Amino acid sequence: MFDQLGVAEPASFCRLLRPQSNDIGLILGLHLQKIYADGKTWLYQNQSTGISNFQTKVFLEKELVVIPNEVTMSCFSSIVMPLVEKISSNSNTNLNALRDTLLPKLLSGELTVSDLPSIEILETGDV
Repeated sequence: MFDQLGVAEPASFCRLLRPQSNDIGLILGLHLQKIYADGKTWLYQNQSTGISNFQTKVFLEKELVVIPNEVTMSCFSSIVMPLVEKISSNSNTNLNALRDTLLPKLLSGELTVSDLPSIEILETGDV
């Protein structure tokens, strides 16, 4: 069906970055998480109408990341990647436990969505 629509054009906020290696991808991913957590990604938003446009060119020119030599990068990745995987695994475990606890109560009517804490709490990672 999609082939009938022609080539898909991503929205201005949708970009694909292809790092040269998994190690570089790890460093870039951590950098992106950091600037997002700091609210710095909003500096690259341009809104002239109701739709915000991400200024990718400006972002790529200003957000410079130092890439270490291969030995240092490999050592860094061997230490950090297991930690990133553990964080991801713990997040999935916590979300699964939350789902398994809340879903039956929501389906039975014991709880309603209005009884739950606001989404803002979930976004800050305080769950």
